[in-house]
Amino acid sequence: MIREIRGNALQTEAMIIGQGTNCIGAMGKGFAEAIADTWPHVKREFKRLHSSVPTVRGTRPNTSVAPSLLGTVQFVGVTEVGLRRRLRPNLAAIANLFIQLEVGTDRRRVEYDAVRSSLTSARDQMLAGIILDSRRPDEVIHPTSLALPRIGAGLSGGDWPMIRAIIDEVFRASPIDVTIYVQ
Repeated sequence: MIREIRGNALQTEAMIIGQGTNCIGAMGKGFAEAIADTWPHVKREFKRLHSSVPTVRGTRPNTSVAPSLLGTVQFVGVTEVGLRRRLRPNLAAIANLFIQLEVGTDRRRVEYDAVRSSLTSARDQMLAGIILDSRRPDEVIHPTSLALPRIGAGLSGGDWPMIRAIIDEVFRASPIDVTIYVQ
């Protein structure tokens, strides 16, 4: 089932929160900023992945682009304790969906094929099972729900109806429940 509701994706009951990300290792505006503020280690893992793959010089000053990340997904486990864990007991991971090469609001940055590829990869990995801690490879989770903001339609400049159609295409026949949060 795919549905849109008003609210904040950070307050979800879903097992996975997905966010659209770039391939330059920047995570400091929009929904990504809220993710980084809530789970600083997600930003660290995002930057670690970016620095571990080959990069090329970006078009923006002092940037390097990791084109091999475009269209992929990175799952980063989230561990919460105390009150915050009780508020979101199902949340297991953040899915960094690499849907744009660079950042900027001067033109559309989201790549629609990358949206499709990263969501397809996320769906397939969720169905197959995700290992969130490399030190415990026997602990596999099979997430059944995904929360998304309107990925690619904010700072990335994408056309929401087109992106929504891609989400529908990828998850229509899937048993994964997808909730899209509209602010």
